[in-house]
Amino acid sequence: MDNDRQIPQLIGRVWLVLLLGMAVWFAIHLQFEPKPEIDWSAIGSEIVMTVLSVVWIFILSRNAISRFPYVLLLTGFALIYIGMLQNTLGELYDIPRDAQVLEQIGIPMGMVVITFGLVVWIRDQHRAYHRLLEHKRALEHLSITDELTGLMNSRQFYHTLEHELERGNRYRHSLSLLFIDIDNFKSYNDSYGHLEGNNVLRACADVISSALRESDSAYRFGGEEFTVLLPETEGSDALAVAERIRTEFEARQFYPAPDTKVSRTLSIGVAEHLPDETVSQLINRADAAMYTAKVRGKNRVEFTAPAT
Repeated sequence: MDNDRQIPQLIGRVWLVLLLGMAVWFAIHLQFEPKPEIDWSAIGSEIVMTVLSVVWIFILSRNAISRFPYVLLLTGFALIYIGMLQNTLGELYDIPRDAQVLEQIGIPMGMVVITFGLVVWIRDQHRAYHRLLEHKRALEHLSITDELTGLMNSRQFYHTLEHELERGNRYRHSLSLLFIDIDNFKSYNDSYGHLEGNNVLRACADVISSALRESDSAYRFGGEEFTVLLPETEGSDALAVAERIRTEFEARQFYPAPDTKVSRTLSIGVAEHLPDETVSQLINRADAAMYTAKVRGKNRVEFTAPAT
């Protein structure tokens, strides 16, 4: 409905400009005598410029309803149109130089206003591009991030793991993988509710993140399971990282109910990447190590030695 009302207003504004030009022509026609000799080539080029100004007025008018740069551009072309109209009439009529005010003022002012409008338009386009870029980055971040913990999600884990394995196989760099599971998490959820369970998940993610280097990466694999990629890290060093995560998380205290203080523990499996090992093979070995930690009493770190 707004567009339906704007279109008649748009047409009215354009016609006002055109009628103003016609009024200038009639005033000059009544006041000055035609020239005895006319330079039709000069008139032709000036008519072309005048028509182009009118075309730009039509093109810009609709956007100029609500956007400031287009208002400036429309105003500039309108000034040029008036100036070019008098310039064209100056080729047809014997107009004294001091009477050619519209030509002397309109065209220079129009060029200045158009230049300013282009500067504003370029600035707005630059800002819009950066807003779009920031929005795209935000969407990309959301697509790879677990909302609850702030860690990356399992989809990004597989993508990064494939990349790191390819790099490790190519350059023979070491790579270790941790599989982490919160012990007895279901019973904790059943006893204190999911909101308290979420607090435990966030605390676990915080402990894991604080124990890593910039080159390492942590992921929420699903439920109460987490994974950690340690590039250029041998199994012995990965065991030390896993043990630090386990002890720091065990030291955390939770208060899920009044006068209730509890702690949680982790079972962690560690696997070091073998040459030419596939993604599924490495994951299976780290997962088997975590399962061994569960079977052997939980709250411990286990390392699966490579099969010989």
